[in-house]
Amino acid sequence: MNLLEFSTAWEPEVLGVNNGIYQLEFDEGVFNNESESDDFFLNFPRDITKPITKPLNFNLLKEGKINDVMRYAPILKPAPYIVSEKFIEVLREFDTLPYSLEPVSFLNVNVDMKYFLFRYTYSDLSEFDVKRIIAYLGITKNSRRYYEFSDLSEFQLFNNKNKMCQIEKIEFNLQDSKVKDYVKLIKPGDMISESLANGLIDKGITGVKIGGGCIMETVD
Repeated sequence: MNLLEFSTAWEPEVLGVNNGIYQLEFDEGVFNNESESDDFFLNFPRDITKPITKPLNFNLLKEGKINDVMRYAPILKPAPYIVSEKFIEVLREFDTLPYSLEPVSFLNVNVDMKYFLFRYTYSDLSEFDVKRIIAYLGITKNSRRYYEFSDLSEFQLFNNKNKMCQIEKIEFNLQDSKVKDYVKLIKPGDMISESLANGLIDKGITGVKIGGGCIMETVD
């Protein structure tokens, strides 16, 4: 069972806009002042059971396109995606950790299905029987410096000193790992199984980018 990096598409023809990241804006009119807004975004909980205290209203950017999975700004880091009920229907067919769906409203566009802020339970790399991690420093491929770790604690020490490092590959033992079809890690981020990836593709889920970044591979 391999896991592929999961994110949103960046192409203008998919987003409808050229920023390469998001097509929705969080409506900050729900806040009384700047201090309240800052507190909401900076202290948004990772714990999916904690209630959200403000309405989740969004505006579609001019020329932006509605997809099944979308990003927005300003972002709530633990929950970066707005997802359609169509996406959730696919996800329900797979083995996942608990997640919560917070209804959202679009103020300047009509949509033909329900959309939600997607909050998913975080996992930790310690829950996997990690055998090897390949990480790197450097922005461009030509400038990358690679580092290999056979011990998770060694990687964690390296990561603490090099917060900008990225993970290219994680090899783990499947039998002794708590692996689901959807895994959310602080680093490398959201990962999905090849089975879930195929399910999303088969159902025509729009706005997603699958693979091309970190990969988690099972080893004997």
